[in-house]
Amino acid sequence: TILAFAPGEIHSAEPLSGAGFTYHMVYPSAEFLTSVGIRVNAFSQPVIDDPATALVLLRAHAPLMDGRQGAEPESRMVQALRTLARRHGGGDDRAVAEGPADLRVVETAQSVIQENHTRCVRLEALADQCGVSRSHLIRTFRRVVGVSPYAWLVQLRVNHAQSMLLSGARLTEVATACGFSDQSHL
Repeated sequence: TILAFAPGEIHSAEPLSGAGFTYHMVYPSAEFLTSVGIRVNAFSQPVIDDPATALVLLRAHAPLMDGRQGAEPESRMVQALRTLARRHGGGDDRAVAEGPADLRVVETAQSVIQENHTRCVRLEALADQCGVSRSHLIRTFRRVVGVSPYAWLVQLRVNHAQSMLLSGARLTEVATACGFSDQSHL
């Protein structure tokens, strides 16, 4: 079984039963996928029952996890990702599942949140900019994206913080720059 999410798509992977699960993860950036000619806005479904593609991905993943470097293991992974995208990466399936008005609301909200993620984003102001009520914004955003606007904002801030920390920025600087009130909130 494959769990597939487009880059930047927020998700949570909780086991359906108490038994848990074991998984192997590949987390390519949108930039990387674009650089190797893979364009995926969404997958047909997040849980994909495709043993053949799962095996292709697993066989491509194992050499990289064993520390093998070079063109051959990397090429196998790119081919595996292309197979996954070709078989299960659709256009933006949400555009079919949701009406154009709902998609415009979500796109507007995401754009406003992205532009202001380092500042306080008030739900009422966000709803006003989208031309809907607060409750309509929350319901629509959650239905289309899978999480609330606030959860999406926090994930955006965390992703930005991760990038800054990986580039060597200090924790206090990162917390402030990413819109957290202090280090403990980060």
